[in-house]
Amino acid sequence: MGAGITFWGRKGDPATLDAQAFLAKHRYGADLVRDLDATPPTGDEWTRLSKGFGGDLWALVDLRHPRYGELLPRGAEDTDNAALRELLAANPLLIKSPVLLTPKGALAGFRERKWMDFLDIGKGRA
Repeated sequence: MGAGITFWGRKGDPATLDAQAFLAKHRYGADLVRDLDATPPTGDEWTRLSKGFGGDLWALVDLRHPRYGELLPRGAEDTDNAALRELLAANPLLIKSPVLLTPKGALAGFRERKWMDFLDIGKGRA
């Protein structure tokens, strides 16, 4: 897929459900909706995500995941994007949910204010 909007989430995940409700409320749709565990990012999507996060895939990593320390040992913060991409592709459970990728950039994890600002929702209203 080219420069469309892609949304990855997890079934039953509260943050995913909140993000989906938020997007529906504001009539904002994705061209592609995927289950993060069943169909994580692949190929060009990783390149687009890296660019969307300003070249740093660490924005995707769920540092609070219970298996973080096991799958990303000490010193992992020095892991480069290529190695981190491989690790996340093999362990999508370490990716924050939800993920929104747009031509403008990317977001990981749902925080309503951050998503509103990123998507320019509500600007220009009294």
